[in-house]
Amino acid sequence: MTAIQFQPFKYLRLSLTDRCNFRCRYCLPEAIQAFHSTENTLRMEDWKKLLPVMRELGIQKVRLTGGEPTLHPRLLEIIELLTSSGFTETALTTNGFRLAKLAPEFKRQGLGRVNVHLDSLRPAAFDKASQTKGLLDRVLDGIRIAKDLGLKPKVNLVLMKGENDSEAEDFMEFSDREGVEVRFIELMPTGTNADYFKEFFIPVTEIKRRLAEKMELIPLERDILGGPSRRFEIAGSKARVGFIGASCEGFCDSCQRLRLTSEGVVKRCLFEPGGLRLKPLLDRGATSSEIDLAMKKFLSEKWTFNPHVAGPVKEAFPLARIGG
Repeated sequence: MTAIQFQPFKYLRLSLTDRCNFRCRYCLPEAIQAFHSTENTLRMEDWKKLLPVMRELGIQKVRLTGGEPTLHPRLLEIIELLTSSGFTETALTTNGFRLAKLAPEFKRQGLGRVNVHLDSLRPAAFDKASQTKGLLDRVLDGIRIAKDLGLKPKVNLVLMKGENDSEAEDFMEFSDREGVEVRFIELMPTGTNADYFKEFFIPVTEIKRRLAEKMELIPLERDILGGPSRRFEIAGSKARVGFIGASCEGFCDSCQRLRLTSEGVVKRCLFEPGGLRLKPLLDRGATSSEIDLAMKKFLSEKWTFNPHVAGPVKEAFPLARIGG
């Protein structure tokens, strides 16, 4: 039998839930009112079967995402499962709401890193972006506790024209003061946010240009497992910044990220319509070998372009249902 050739994906984004206690408009638009039912989501026994397969396929890094992964009732068990499965790195992305409380447990379970969504340093703007009230200080406390515990937090913010793009320098001061890397991420078109995208999109290249006029950006070597961020340090300070621009810069040629949704759908690209549905295989008791074969067939043709660059998004999706 001829061996199946497939692309060497090394980074798995594993979405635990599509639920979130924040309601950021670019991630969970108002049109999305219902979440996945529990019976349609993966179970602990599913992850126990899937993770060794992923490891054998060459996955080195796993990041837990959502929705908000800290809302999952068995989160700490899942982290323990990950850290005992032989992956090089385990990480988690969170809105920071429960980070101060959970960070010590994360450290005890062996989690390596946390990323925190923080779209503004200004209380009113933070409330507006997250559609919450009075939680900014709570999130900031979580970031500081995570840093003190050695969880190497990074701050992610989604750029929104006229909403938070004027805070770029503030975030560089924050990065210098707190010793935390900040990453500017372009707003992405998802098919559920067309009007919002049109109104608020601003390219990361514009933010990079603004910062370069005021400070010296020194390029940093790209981390092979660090995702698509183009990273810089700021001369004369501790600040570090990354830029992630799917639309204006593109990174498909270097992308190694595979996604597994909470419903058990594998996607080779965030914008890929459909995907490989693993849950039917799991529900009928497929062996690890059968799952491995299905995965290898699916991965044999890696997407080499971003569909949005080539044309309109072909399948509407909220980011919370795929894991960002």
